[in-house]
Amino acid sequence: MRIEFSSVFIIISFIIAAVDGFLARQALRREDKKGIYLGIACICAIVVDISYLLSILTRDYFFTSLTSSIYFASIDIITVCLLVSVRYYTGYFMRKSSRILFFGLLIWMTVDLLVMLINPFYEIAVRYERRDTLIAHFRYQMMSGFELHLLFTYIIVVIVLAILCHKAYVVPSDYRRQYLYAVYGILLVVGCNAFFLFLPQKSLFNLLDYSIWGYSVIAAFLYWDYYMYASHGMLNHFKNMIFDNVDQGILLFDYENKLILKNNRVTSLLPEVVPKQEMELADFLEQCHIPLDIGQKNEGCSLQCYTRKANKIESVRCDYRTLKNNRGELMGRLFVLSDASQDTDVLTGFQSWESFQRFAGDNPLSFGHPALVAICDINSLVAINKSFGRSRGDQVIQYLAELMRKCFPKTSYFVRGEDANLIAICYGKNEEEILECLNRIQEEDIIDIQYAVSTTSEEKPDILEAIAAAKSGMTAKKLLDRKSAHSHSITSLVRALQECDSDTEVHVKRTQELGEALGRRMGLSDVQLSRLSLLCLLHDIGKIGIPLEILNKPGKLSESEWRILQSHVEKGYQIARSSQELEEIADMIRHHHERWDGRGYPDGLCRENIPLLARVIAVVDAYDAMTNDRSYRKAMSREEAGRELKRCSGTQFDPYIVGEFLAMLREREELVEKTAGDMQEHVEKVDAEAADDAQNIGVDVRKGRESTVHPVCYSRYILDSQQNIISIDDNFELLTGYQRKDIENGRMSQADLIFPEERMEYFCQVNEQLGRNAMAFIEHRIKCKDGSMKFVFCYGKQFYDSAEREMRFEIIITSKI
Repeated sequence: MRIEFSSVFIIISFIIAAVDGFLARQALRREDKKGIYLGIACICAIVVDISYLLSILTRDYFFTSLTSSIYFASIDIITVCLLVSVRYYTGYFMRKSSRILFFGLLIWMTVDLLVMLINPFYEIAVRYERRDTLIAHFRYQMMSGFELHLLFTYIIVVIVLAILCHKAYVVPSDYRRQYLYAVYGILLVVGCNAFFLFLPQKSLFNLLDYSIWGYSVIAAFLYWDYYMYASHGMLNHFKNMIFDNVDQGILLFDYENKLILKNNRVTSLLPEVVPKQEMELADFLEQCHIPLDIGQKNEGCSLQCYTRKANKIESVRCDYRTLKNNRGELMGRLFVLSDASQDTDVLTGFQSWESFQRFAGDNPLSFGHPALVAICDINSLVAINKSFGRSRGDQVIQYLAELMRKCFPKTSYFVRGEDANLIAICYGKNEEEILECLNRIQEEDIIDIQYAVSTTSEEKPDILEAIAAAKSGMTAKKLLDRKSAHSHSITSLVRALQECDSDTEVHVKRTQELGEALGRRMGLSDVQLSRLSLLCLLHDIGKIGIPLEILNKPGKLSESEWRILQSHVEKGYQIARSSQELEEIADMIRHHHERWDGRGYPDGLCRENIPLLARVIAVVDAYDAMTNDRSYRKAMSREEAGRELKRCSGTQFDPYIVGEFLAMLREREELVEKTAGDMQEHVEKVDAEAADDAQNIGVDVRKGRESTVHPVCYSRYILDSQQNIISIDDNFELLTGYQRKDIENGRMSQADLIFPEERMEYFCQVNEQLGRNAMAFIEHRIKCKDGSMKFVFCYGKQFYDSAEREMRFEIIITSKI
């Protein structure tokens, strides 16, 4: 048993010596004063371990005395080095009295070292008594010199504890741990050493001196306190403090979508959401009204949440990120909540434009893709401010902001753009859904707005670029909207073009309608459709610089005249480039006469090098030109024009666009034929019912037709180009209940006569018929003034009002009953 215990002691001693060697190397590499002295203490601890093992293994009296004196002397050096290293660690400032005390301790250490080195020759500190054991063959007999050695050691330990305790007392409470841990470690070692001293003399554990391990343990513990806890433990402590006190709410979900980390700020930012430790990601997203599939569609994005505090709605920005390792494996999902009130526009509650620009510029990945951008603006806001005051204009802006919050998804990110532009950024929605939200706002009929929609993509992920594109699309719509002040700049150009070509406006209306229908069939975005409509209006604007005798020449143009006519694309390009509002379509104006095979003008571009919208307008413009009379030729039939487009497909025109255009025409043809067939069937049915009624009352229809002929009550009214009712007859009130005062100042439109759920179908059918013919025949319901419903037959045609220089629509309705 004693042999086994002795072997364990020796093995542990060698392990401790190896650890001391590692700590000495690490401490000396720190190259700071506390590390140097701690390294020296560890080297001395190795000497203590080895010398003590030699002393207990030998049976020679002198060798035992010599090795014992070496490890006693090394202990003196260890304690002084530990004192100096603690002094540098705590930054203890040595006053004059402290220097005197330290100088006295150095003298004491020097004397003690001399005593220990002399002791093997003249026993003045300790002598040894032989005993019959398998190990540690001698027992110490302490003398006065050795008692001074012990006193010196304990005084050093007390001073070290006093310095550490004083430092722990004067520093802030959060810094005390690193010093108190050192105090606890030293007290633990001293306590264990005292425990072994009080064991019975003949005890198995009292044969050996365990205090030699204590010095190594203290050195190791101080190294951990100096460099491990101070740099990592305290750092983690402060990280936790920062985490809990940061101004942002933080939630972290693991790869299994379970909440593993949150701070206290979350509760104050979202008091209605109570994240529990076992909360699932789906529960959190549902409480915050965030789309559940956001994690599958976005690596990161920024959203806006709204919470109620003290009966006041406040916005909270939620920044979402996925965390992945180097292998691309999902590690977690991070949500950072921020109080957006400081960056909020006071009038709307949306984020201010300046703040948003900085945020989007500094965090380009905050808005994932695809993100839908909708931008809204109020028409004639300047006129409202001038007529009713700025406060009235602010009320209108506030009302629009409330409508956007109501109609858009709850997690939409709202921004107050420049001027009165209001922006919504949405995720998990397609363009049709966002346009539906915008249509619901327009249907309020309280404010007149203009809008456009754009989107980010992997190729173009910049949210600021998407906003700029949406703004460009909205500007294009404003230029086409007669109610907008922006349209005045375009009106002058169009009037100048009309002076050159009287058929311009009718041609523009036809190409705009065909172009919009084709663009929707091709899946063009809202911004592209806006630019296409503007391009249909202005693609030939350069003709205002072409002499009239060339434009209206009935015969064939000479080569020089043809070159002059071709220059209209370059002239149109220069006109568009000179206007910031038209700059987006300048290249399309320049290239709308390029050919798919590269033989067009002015630059000979081919295939996809030609701008997409220029390829679209080339097909639509050519079809309209062929199916309408020109000064130099008669119109073709629609069938002939279709065959010509097909023949030139792949040479002059983009074959895909031609295919889509011809398919669209065929579908229109089928719809018109179906509508005409339905109306014919209905007329025949009515005639049959009339014949039956006549037969029932004994009237011979063949002989007495005059008895079945009677006048029909009908009403004729006129619409302007914006579908507003501008003129009615006396029968209009009889059929609908509306009077002339109801239509004054364009207050009533054709849409007011149609039930909301049927408006889209009605206008689609009308547009399709008018695109095919000059007239439209429709059977539908009208909504009377009193809210009642009435079935009518409706005949309509469009015509050009030369006095007003505008397109008009003539509508005739007659009741079925």
